[in-house]
Amino acid sequence: AKASDTLAAAVRSDRPDIILLDIDLGREPDGFAVLEQVRRQDDPPPVVMITGAHRVDIEAVVRTIKVGAYHYVAKPPHMAELLNIMDKAIAEGDLRRRVADLQEELEGLRDEMVCVDPVSRALLQDIDRIAPAEGSVLITGETGTGKEMVARRIHARSGRAEGPFQDVNCPAIPETLIESEVFGHIRGAFTDADRDRTGKVTLAAGGTLFLDEIGSCTGAFQSKLLRFLEERTFERVGEDRKIDADVRVIAATRLDLSRAMAEGRFRDDLFFRLSGFQLHIPPLRERPADIMAQAATFLHRAAAAQGKAIGGFSAGAREMLETYAWPGNSRELRNTIERAVVFCDGDEIGVGNLQVGHQQSVPVAQPWDAAKSRVVADLKRLYLPAQLKRAGGDAARAADLSGLNERTFKRMLKEIGIDPAKGTGE
Repeated sequence: AKASDTLAAAVRSDRPDIILLDIDLGREPDGFAVLEQVRRQDDPPPVVMITGAHRVDIEAVVRTIKVGAYHYVAKPPHMAELLNIMDKAIAEGDLRRRVADLQEELEGLRDEMVCVDPVSRALLQDIDRIAPAEGSVLITGETGTGKEMVARRIHARSGRAEGPFQDVNCPAIPETLIESEVFGHIRGAFTDADRDRTGKVTLAAGGTLFLDEIGSCTGAFQSKLLRFLEERTFERVGEDRKIDADVRVIAATRLDLSRAMAEGRFRDDLFFRLSGFQLHIPPLRERPADIMAQAATFLHRAAAAQGKAIGGFSAGAREMLETYAWPGNSRELRNTIERAVVFCDGDEIGVGNLQVGHQQSVPVAQPWDAAKSRVVADLKRLYLPAQLKRAGGDAARAADLSGLNERTFKRMLKEIGIDPAKGTGE
């Protein structure tokens, strides 16, 4: 077992393109045991098994294929045939990894950026200027604004576009496991570590590592990440050997990192390392021209997916979409349109098909006061932004048009996340 562990460890460290493995190694364990060890690794290289027998052993062939060998040849092999097998194995492995990467990239680009508003057009220009550079990028913005799409666009327009794009959703990973997820671990590093794990840094070699919601990470992981960014080397959990890394790091967060640093929850030195370039994605409500452009794009895709001939939006539906504050940004808009398509039986989306904010059917299961509060809250989210837009962003005039006291109107705007002084969400 110790010998097979040593051989498997050599494979992990050297990461060969292919392995030629003799079944009879002249000692215990045999080649089958080593093959099993190699196949348990993440993204193992293809293995061609070789035997000294002059005729093919059918039982051995079946066993090697079941364990996961790419091919089986007898010694002495015909070199032309062996080289052909090796070329095919390497090419198929590369193709398999590339297909997996492309499938992930296509899923991430499913809702590619739709930029019509001058604000978002300017952002797009900044993205394309930053993309060819090699520095780290920090992307900030509210939930649903498309931070991952921006990261993928940077990757796709960089010199690393042919390399992999690996993403880590930091808050979705327990704090005890995130170091292993990012940097990997070796077998036995901790309880339940029954096999080696290749970290995202290794998988992203030659490409981009995207750390989503970096603001949620603990201080311990922040320290390890900082050291990685400074040295461009890392150690897998449970291993002392340093490994060089060739990745570009892009991080994103919806949190106010300035406040987090002031409160001691985020390292300022890590912030400076991550923010070689900074991009802020304004909320959708600050890019009004994008609302209908994105809505039309989402409508086209959803209608095509469901086989419906829905051509557009009624005037009332358009007004509702344009005046709603969209606290969930593009993600909320997409979900709203997809839901509207499901319930639309005509050739255009009407007001009755749209459910924005927390709109529900009348909540009769609740006490009167609770139901009233809920309905009023929904009314505020629809009514107040529409009046503010009607008044050209002038809160005082909007209050007058509404028949409300100016102070009351402004207070209600703040309750739904809109800054009366700016006419936009805070």
